Order: sequence, then structure tokens, then C-alpha cells
Amino acid sequence: MKKKNNFHQFAISAKCNNNCIFCSDKNMPIPKKPYTLDNIKKSIDSLIEVNKIKGIFLTSNEPTLNKDLFRILQYMRSKKLEIKLNTNARIFSIKKNVERIKKLGITELRISIHGHNARIHDAITRSPNSFEQTAAGIKNLKSVGAYVSTNTVICKMNYQYLSKILLFLSGLKVDKIDFFGVKPTGNGKKNFELVMPRFSAIVPYIDELYKSGKQDNITFSLSNIPFCFLEHEKFKVGQKITPFYYQHDKLRLNLDTFTNKIKMDKCKSCDDYEECGGVYKIYLEKYGSEEFK
Repeated sequence: MKKKNNFHQFAISAKCNNNCIFCSDKNMPIPKKPYTLDNIKKSIDSLIEVNKIKGIFLTSNEPTLNKDLFRILQYMRSKKLEIKLNTNARIFSIKKNVERIKKLGITELRISIHGHNARIHDAITRSPNSFEQTAAGIKNLKSVGAYVSTNTVICKMNYQYLSKILLFLSGLKVDKIDFFGVKPTGNGKKNFELVMPRFSAIVPYIDELYKSGKQDNITFSLSNIPFCFLEHEKFKVGQKITPFYYQHDKLRLNLDTFTNKIKMDKCKSCDDYEECGGVYKIYLEKYGSEEFK
């Protein structure tokens, strides 16, 4: 019998104060019920009773924009749930919000940051001052001992600076640093040729990233890149993305992650065939398959 997942992704906001050029949440269905405190509490109770969950990962759009954020977090804690929060951390540039989040004992704050300076990050988020606020948020969270992980999407606007981003985040004392290939849904699909680099183009910068990490003893992960472009075994992590996210009115399967990826005939001879996640169909439609080994 298949073991049930007891940790769910959960959306509590339909808004974001960034407008990332590759944002995959732009195609997320709008819930039938509004994100009110009462509706969210009912959904949490249902998840606990029916799905036997032990934890919730607040994600999709920007959860911190829900006006009842701290009440929602307090309710989750009252139910003894483990809580992880996906955020751009701009709200945590305000120190009183950091003190409030500290008292709630959040397990992990996963922060999206896509550059090592305002020029790159703000161009990607298309939100002025977002870099300054996100960087300040990370610093403030680390100052109170929060566990902070980061997610950086590798795109045309930043792939030449991966090692600099790594060193910048390490300097902020981030606990876990993740790099992730573009997911071509939502804005990622709409702006595909503006945001998706050819995998062959990023190879030398991935090599530079690996060398920087090794030289400075910085641990990080890299995912959603076909294995044939990853020469270093340490990067060959599982390419699976959590298939479910939960809006308070319905559980939905994020099929784009799986149905839009394929493996070619030439992939069958690869030693990593079973573990590799393959390549998005739209990538092959736009760029062809010549660069694949």
C-alpha cells in the first residue's frame, strides 16, 4: 500500500508583490472560495482529519500578503503542525514581523532570490527595491536564528553569475542554497525565449559554480536540469517536484510538472535514464535536440 504524504503544500494568497518574469504560479487556478481565515481553518482541519498531515508548506504566490498571516500561523501551531513558509521575505525587512515569526517557531523559511545585486534581481522580479527588501529580510531572519533556505531560478538574466550568487548567499549565512532550472509554465511559458537559456550555454557556469562551492566549502543543490549537462555527480539529485499543492477549497495535481516533460530515444542509452527527469517538450520545440548527448 502506498504511504500517504503527511506534509502538504498549501496556498493562502492569490497575490504577489513581485512579478517574476518566469513565475510558474501565474497559471495557478483561482480558488472558488476566498482566502478568509475561517475558510482556511476549515481546510486545515479537513487536512488533519482526512489526510493525517503533520505539516504544511505555505507556498504559491506570496503567502505573507494574506492579512491574516500570523493568525493562520498561530492556528497551525495550535494544531501542532510543522510549518514551512515559501516567501520573497520582503515583509521581513520590517523587524517587528521578524520578532512575530520567531515566536511561532517556523521550521523553515524558503526564500526566492534570483541575483546577487539589485540590477539583476529587480529586473527579474520587475519590482523596484525588491532585492534590497529581500536581502534585508534574510539578514533579519538570520539575526534571530531562523533556518533560511533559498531558491534561485537559473534564467537568461542570471546564469552567468551563479557563482557570485552562491558567494553572496553564503555571506548572508543562508542554511541551504538551491538552484533550479526554469519551469516553463505561467510566465515561464509565456516568456520562454526571454527566460530559458540553452542548457549547453549554462554548462561552463555550472562548472564555475561547482568550483566555487568546493573551494569555499559551500553546500548547495542544483535541480531541474537534464543530467547529460551535469558532469558532477553531486548535482545528480532527484528531479522530482512535489506534485501536489493545496488550495483551501480543493486538492489539485500540478500535472504541468510531469506531462510537459519527456525523454527522447537517444536518452535510452544514458546511464542516468531512470533517475533523470527528462526535458520539457517546449524546450525541444523551441531549441531542438542537437545539443543533447
